[in-house]
Amino acid sequence: MFQTRLAERAPGKKVWTFAFVFLVLILLVGGYFLLRQETRATFREQSRSLLAIAELKVQGIKQWRQERLNDAANISASPLFSGALSRWLGRPDDQELKGDIISRLALASRTYGYENIFVVDTAGRVLLFLTAEAEAVSPETGRALEEALDRKETILSELQQNQSSHAYLDCVSPIFSRDGLVLGALIVRSDANLFLYPFLRSWPTPSPTAETMLVRRQDEQVFYVNELRHRSQTAFSAGPSLNQAFLPAVRAVLGQTGVFEGDDYRGIRVLADIRPVPESSWFLVTKVDAAEILAQARSRSARTMVILGLLIIISGGLAFIGYRHKKIAYLRTLYRLEKMKRETQEEFRTTLYSIGDAVITTDLEGKIRVMNPMAERLTGWKEDEALGQPLSEVFHIISEETRARAQDPVSLVLQMGTVVGLANHTLLISRDGKEIPIADAGAPIRDEHGQINGVVLVFRDQTRERAARQALEESEKRYRVVVENAHSGVLIVNQDYRFEYVNQRLCEIMGRRQDEILGHDFREFLDEESRALVADRYLRRQRGEDVPSRYEFNIIRKDGEKRRVEISSAIVKDIQGRTITVAQLLDITERKQAEEALRASEEKYRILHEFAGEAIFTYTLDLKLLEVNRAACDYVGQSREALLGLDILELGILHPEDVQRALDNLKSITQGGQEIAVDKLRFRGKDGSYATYLVTSTPVVQNGEIVAVTNVCRDVTLEEKLHAELKASEKKYRFLFNAGNDAIFVYRLTEDNRPAEFVEANELACRLSGYTKEELLKLTPVDLVAPEERAAVNQSNLEISQKKQRVFERTLLTKDGRRIPCEISSHLFEMNGQPTILAIARDITDRKKAEESLRAALSEKDVMLKEIHHRVKNNLQVMASLLRLQAAQLTEKQAQEAFRKSQTRIRSMAMIHEKLYQSSNLARVDFADYVEKLVTHLYVLYEVDQRRVHFRNEVGEIGLDINQAIPCGLIVNELVSNALKYAFPGSKKGELLVKMFRDENGRIHLVVKDTGRALPAGIDIHRSETLGFQIINDLTKQLNGTLEYRRDGGNEFEITC
Repeated sequence: MFQTRLAERAPGKKVWTFAFVFLVLILLVGGYFLLRQETRATFREQSRSLLAIAELKVQGIKQWRQERLNDAANISASPLFSGALSRWLGRPDDQELKGDIISRLALASRTYGYENIFVVDTAGRVLLFLTAEAEAVSPETGRALEEALDRKETILSELQQNQSSHAYLDCVSPIFSRDGLVLGALIVRSDANLFLYPFLRSWPTPSPTAETMLVRRQDEQVFYVNELRHRSQTAFSAGPSLNQAFLPAVRAVLGQTGVFEGDDYRGIRVLADIRPVPESSWFLVTKVDAAEILAQARSRSARTMVILGLLIIISGGLAFIGYRHKKIAYLRTLYRLEKMKRETQEEFRTTLYSIGDAVITTDLEGKIRVMNPMAERLTGWKEDEALGQPLSEVFHIISEETRARAQDPVSLVLQMGTVVGLANHTLLISRDGKEIPIADAGAPIRDEHGQINGVVLVFRDQTRERAARQALEESEKRYRVVVENAHSGVLIVNQDYRFEYVNQRLCEIMGRRQDEILGHDFREFLDEESRALVADRYLRRQRGEDVPSRYEFNIIRKDGEKRRVEISSAIVKDIQGRTITVAQLLDITERKQAEEALRASEEKYRILHEFAGEAIFTYTLDLKLLEVNRAACDYVGQSREALLGLDILELGILHPEDVQRALDNLKSITQGGQEIAVDKLRFRGKDGSYATYLVTSTPVVQNGEIVAVTNVCRDVTLEEKLHAELKASEKKYRFLFNAGNDAIFVYRLTEDNRPAEFVEANELACRLSGYTKEELLKLTPVDLVAPEERAAVNQSNLEISQKKQRVFERTLLTKDGRRIPCEISSHLFEMNGQPTILAIARDITDRKKAEESLRAALSEKDVMLKEIHHRVKNNLQVMASLLRLQAAQLTEKQAQEAFRKSQTRIRSMAMIHEKLYQSSNLARVDFADYVEKLVTHLYVLYEVDQRRVHFRNEVGEIGLDINQAIPCGLIVNELVSNALKYAFPGSKKGELLVKMFRDENGRIHLVVKDTGRALPAGIDIHRSETLGFQIINDLTKQLNGTLEYRRDGGNEFEITC
């Protein structure tokens, strides 16, 4: 049926042919569109690649030029260099000083990789040089020298070529004396062939046509700065005229930027990216031939066509394979099912022949079909001999008690149709006549329709099980529980009736503390009736008269309760010869009450006996049952009437191996004079299983003779299991205690929280301290601590007693005098009712060394960061000074104002770095102090009288990091500058407020408010085209904040970030 369903589901040849044709059409259409997409993607990819390469080269050239400027400025600005040059100019014949200066220049040349460094005077005459070629400066370098001296800053010359066609770039930096006088200029020469030209020629990927051109404008022509790839002798030569606008180089010098497609100087179609080099007259043209790009597209297209053809071939193959696969799928399924069936049978057979129980299976007639090795061993029959034999022939079982043949289990299973078990105490008679106690069960074997077609019999040998139980009971017999039943009070009274000693039980009887009894008169605790009786007996006994030593009287407890007691006393002499009375006091109040209510008590006992949870058996000395309670009847499974008069051993509930021990216990009570016997015996329940019971045997005495014995039986199977688990748990935690990676000490605390001697320590604690465990247990924690730290031990223990745990560091003093820094984790707990501390010590020597190294590294880092902030601040101040000097040379007020604004912005950033390197915290800026200094500077700069425009600084104690401080500083600079310039025209008075605070959500609010003239009503500060508001909006976005403007008697700006 399953094969038929598989065949019906398999499609025919037409379906697979149609599927193949449809798939080919899809592949062809998809291939066409993929080819078009590949060509377009190739051009887009090359455009992005050109952009990335051009950007990389422009940034590289920019960085290379900036490094020249920075290096030249650093060398010329060095106080050591300028001071040495100033001294040499005053003593030009000092060859040693000259040699020292040249050595410094040579060191800089080797360090930074410069071709030559030389010093010239203001007229361009060479004073010092490293190589002879610097005897005179070129005209181009001379123009750069004039500009550098005029502007008093470092200037780069144009890229130039000497007579030997060697390309180089000069960087000119003026040299100033300490008084600010110009001593001359430093010229640093860089070889273009070392970096610039190789960098221009480099290309990240192999390309036969890719080229990078560096050009500049010279009059009405393009001037080539580097050698062209496809033409020789073109460096420092004129190129095409500017009217050839179709060429990339011409478009570059005309100011066009971006990627475009056109013809190059060869007349070949190219894809080019053109852009200027910042801060120079150079333009960069990065290009690659369009034919090379198309070749890549064609290569990709060819690969696509090949892949498309392969996909069509594969599709045909897959269609054929799919058809074949469907055709044979049902055969494979059938084979797999057959294989699973064989594996299941083999698994069943392996399991059957390897289990520890004996297994026999039979057919409906009771003839043996299968017998595993364990069944062979127990029955004495081999499987090949037993096959086909009736079960009764091989499996011969009898009752252990009656010796009668047991019922055939096969017929019983077939009759019941369910799982059945053998009766208890069943013996198997093996082939050689050996009797083996077994426990077994039989179950029916059913076919797929639920019909019984056989029986399986499972049985096991109980010989070892019974032997193990007997050994366990004999082991438990060695451990008896001794229970003390004496609960009497003990007292000593002197000749003055005063207590000298009482035990705890006496205090409990009298309901008082020990200090409330000692030293007091014994008669204080008696009622009026008993006081005279006790005094009379006491005096007569002191005189030596024959007075009974045991009598009864009443005492009054502290709570007023009257208790009846019995005293037994004796007169003795103490070590000082004084006569004292030693007595034993028993509280017999309950006994008296019991005697008075004996009949009620007997009834209560009967009820307790009847409904007790433990099984109770009372039997005569010849083992005949006299009495049983309800729990005993339930356990045995018989009524009280059926049990009374039976021999207790004939019930069969006691394990055979425990019978003799039970008889020995009975003998010890009846003949050995033992009042009580406690033992653990095994009893069989109604379900046939055995459980361990704690049996307490007590004699029943009448007229001084033992007439019966009562057994109280309590199930302790669970207690035995818990006891074994407790021992295993103790062993496990003892192993963990000694196998840990840390030293562990355990010690108790005294009443005043001082450490006592150690009570336990693990092996690692001994190795760490150098003491043996015996030596260590005689010491206290104070003995293991360095002398200077011992005073802190008691304080630590006091804190631990309050907080329950504490982690601290101590210096451990070993036996040989070594000092070991340790981290100690202490925990307070109670052991045997006493406060105890568990101290876990870890050697942190390596960590301490690492911390010292880290502190040294952090200190060095702080110095470096302060130096960096100091240098940045100096550089920003230099920039501000240069802007001030440049502004002084301008005539247009608008330009001067722009320079002055830039100067204030740079100064606001410089003040941030100044605050950082002057602060002890390099990560935070005290913004309140910063605002005070910045606003004061702006008042001076814009010549505003603070008496006319009062400034109020309400910046809270807020520390900002540099990423927050610089934008906030620039915003304050812009807003305060605008207020001072425009809000208070003429002699208008008012107030200016700068406020900063942090709200409950942790956000920072910066408020700049003035009471001057408000902004025009139509202005939108978020869309204003003025540079100031554009800067404020950009800085607010940089802070991830918001900007709000309010007209409230003036102008109020609030930035929240």
